Amino acid sequence: MLCILLSQATGLLAGQANSPSGGAGLLSTASPESAGMASDRLSRLAGPIQETIERGEVPGAVVLVAREGRVVYNKAFGNRALDPGREPMTVDTVFDMASLTKVVATATSIMILVERGKISLIDTVATYIPEFGKYSKGYITIRNCLTNTTGIKLDEGLKKALENVH
Repeated sequence: MLCILLSQATGLLAGQANSPSGGAGLLSTASPESAGMASDRLSRLAGPIQETIERGEVPGAVVLVAREGRVVYNKAFGNRALDPGREPMTVDTVFDMASLTKVVATATSIMILVERGKISLIDTVATYIPEFGKYSKGYITIRNCLTNTTGIKLDEGLKKALENVH
């Protein structure tokens, strides 16, 4: 899945800083240009994200770009749920914390191993953890795991717990 899902996981939602309740540490909203960024370049993010959704690799995504303590781009794409019915993604969608762990810890660690030549993103997980290859999962690559394209379904217990969040 796209790794720019930190807006909800960290509680730094655009616009909250301007609310009456405000709060220390919250990001304010600004134009990209006021933060030294180009609106036209940020708008190019939508194409690849939408293509990924259309290929069925992910149901949806939220992208938040901040610079100099200000949110300059915050947009939801696709759906946050497909089953039992479609639910559109929103910028305040709550994500499984595994998404944050993957971005902060796992992806960083994996890329260090890639840089050192210890592993390759196209290697199967079963290459390093043979038990992972059981139950027809031997084809799943490290890249699949990092991009949420394994096809492995969310644990039912976690799914039920997340339903109670909204």
